[in-house]
Amino acid sequence: MPTQKADWKIFFNSRWFLIFAIILTLFSFFAFFRAFYYDYKIEREIDNLKEEADKLETKKIEMMEMLDYAQSENFVKEKARLELNMVEPGEKMMIIPNDDSALEISQKDVVELNEQSNFKKWWNYFFNNN
Repeated sequence: MPTQKADWKIFFNSRWFLIFAIILTLFSFFAFFRAFYYDYKIEREIDNLKEEADKLETKKIEMMEMLDYAQSENFVKEKARLELNMVEPGEKMMIIPNDDSALEISQKDVVELNEQSNFKKWWNYFFNNN
């Protein structure tokens, strides 16, 4: 029996056991750090997904508000006024004709304006209604 205990002592004190223990320790550290890294990546992905969910929730709320406004009476009135040129009873609408002849300026008028000094142009603009 004493030889059996001595064999174990020799084995635990041998270089092969030391090499095996170092390899096992390195493998354990590698497995631990790999698991830690995967856990870190998963936590980061969860955080990104939560942020995206928050953004989508905010966008959903904005879209719901736009839908409520689009279904409201004010939206219908605004669109009728802007796109269909409609008015409510009692309102007055002003129509400005698009008359191209009013915009025509003769060549003589342009030459006269260019020959005047800048001071005279401003004086005529503010004090003469020509």
